[in-house]
Amino acid sequence: MYAEEQVRKGIAFLDARNDRSWRQYVNWDMLDMRNEALCVLGQLYGSYGLAVRRLGIDLESTEPSLLGFCRFHGCWVTPPAHEFEGLEGADREWERRYELLTQTWKQIMAPALV
Repeated sequence: MYAEEQVRKGIAFLDARNDRSWRQYVNWDMLDMRNEALCVLGQLYGSYGLAVRRLGIDLESTEPSLLGFCRFHGCWVTPPAHEFEGLEGADREWERRYELLTQTWKQIMAPALV
């Protein structure tokens, strides 16, 4: 799975800061890691920006991408920082990777929600 290690770290991060019930507050059918309101953090905290402030995540670091969360700058989606090198201007590739990131979150969380 794409970015599986990062997503599992993000799940552990959220489990450590909340009880595991956070999982029931995410609409997994609507999940879209490219969207500030529909990504995991956006759904839990109202927006991605509010979430990173409340959780103490450094937006200027690689921490958000290393935890499998989306990253936004204005209205453009940027690639996960650990994959940024060599991708400048490759919007379609960034979009594809965020689609894969969304799929990974759903695949990992599906068995945990049963």
